[in-house]
Amino acid sequence: MDYIKRKTREYEQLKGEWAHRASPEDLEFVSGMVLKDVLRTDRAHPYYAGSEDSAHLRALRDLLVTYAVTHPQISYCQGMSDIASPILAVMDHEGQAYVCFCGIMKRLQANFQSDGQAMAVKFQHLRLLLRHTDPEFYGYLASRGADDLLFCYRWLLLELKREFSFDDALRLLEVAWSSLPPDPPEAEVELTAGDPGTPAASPRGMVRPACPLAQERGDPEPPLGLRLEGQEQEEEEGESLQGVKKSASTPLLKPPPGADAAGGGGGEGPTPGPPLPPPQEFGHGNPFVLFLCLSLLLEHRELILNSQLDYNELAMHFDRLVRRQNLQRVLHRAKALFADYLQSEVWDSGGAEAPVGAMPDPAASS
Repeated sequence: MDYIKRKTREYEQLKGEWAHRASPEDLEFVSGMVLKDVLRTDRAHPYYAGSEDSAHLRALRDLLVTYAVTHPQISYCQGMSDIASPILAVMDHEGQAYVCFCGIMKRLQANFQSDGQAMAVKFQHLRLLLRHTDPEFYGYLASRGADDLLFCYRWLLLELKREFSFDDALRLLEVAWSSLPPDPPEAEVELTAGDPGTPAASPRGMVRPACPLAQERGDPEPPLGLRLEGQEQEEEEGESLQGVKKSASTPLLKPPPGADAAGGGGGEGPTPGPPLPPPQEFGHGNPFVLFLCLSLLLEHRELILNSQLDYNELAMHFDRLVRRQNLQRVLHRAKALFADYLQSEVWDSGGAEAPVGAMPDPAASS
């Protein structure tokens, strides 16, 4: 407890340094963008319901603004509020939640990098996994031009937090995060990054806008599957969900070296792909999330095939199910698929060894 108390005092000190670490223009801009997202994050849950000036919403805003100004190379991106929200609700203490958020972001910050490299790898690996597990379904998606799986963008970015009800998402994150090998800091959790005397180059440097994906693809608007649907203010059950723009870390349109092996264009027959990566590389260090995504896809396989959904229909189908997916079925299937992957050693063993015991069993955490 002494450690937590000390880190909490450190956080309170950082909150008092906003003006020193960021210019007035930067601070106004990032605060406004954070507040805009905070006011539409998990508002249907009792912890965040009520007045827009409630103590819990102020704590979530201050936590995210503090992270942005103390981590200028990452700053704030849409989606971060989804990661911080359940942590704050569980900890019910702003300073302690910030310490935990910094620890989580040590692993997840790559998702929000503007170069998109980490997200590109995750998409590549998810395509490989789907093609390996269900070549027929993969072949159908390829025939519809949906084998890039960009409609799964939100799943990978937020590790499926927004696909389930709030309470189910808490259980999902606990299982998924406990499946990771222990990776404690060498000394203690760092609460800052960068020089406090070096503010961002411009006000808009603090919050990166969405990448110009539409111009690169030639589309009039970003594809539906790339939008972070569901972050809007939640209304009564059954009402439609309107979209907001996606995070800045758009997946690379040109896959990294070796990604072509997962392609298998729509004109080719549904054949299995190359061996899967080993656990320590699969999913950019979090392989179980890929199996959760695979399980969610397979849950809707028959409906998709029977209805012959096209690319946009696929995206709209999953957007309509935001916070409504069945956790028990998805988690049960994902654990079985992941266990089979670990035990069968279907990955390419040409690199470093990946003993089965290196990855905790998610079944023990459910």
